[in-house]
Amino acid sequence: MGFGTLAEVGIQRARITNATLRRSARRKDVVMAKLGTVTFTGVSGTDYEFNAYPWGTSFKKDFGAVYFVTRRTQKSDGGYSHIRIYIGQTEDLSTRFDDHHKQACFDRHNKNCVCVYGEQDEETRLEIEQDLIDNYHPPCNE
Repeated sequence: MGFGTLAEVGIQRARITNATLRRSARRKDVVMAKLGTVTFTGVSGTDYEFNAYPWGTSFKKDFGAVYFVTRRTQKSDGGYSHIRIYIGQTEDLSTRFDDHHKQACFDRHNKNCVCVYGEQDEETRLEIEQDLIDNYHPPCNE
């Protein structure tokens, strides 16, 4: 799936005003911008380009995706690296992280980023998820 506008990857657009920013401390209604892209490779050799977002980003309802929970850190050369924590898939990214069954593991590994590969077809999502798990063996998938 190719990526274009933020709307195509399921990010809810939000008008950020001073009032919205003040409310954001109490509510999760501020949508954060995409941080960049990262390519993860499956054991099959297939490359998947994911969009990276800060942890806590709100996603469009009924947006199906494969996702990586990561710890994103800046390298000395100015680029970024991702420590892979967990790989999952969902038919609705907007609610997936509400009370996630692996939340304690995410917290132990200091998650701060979610990388998203949009895919509406469940069978395809499951295949991609397994392809990536088989290559990376993230600690929270064990």
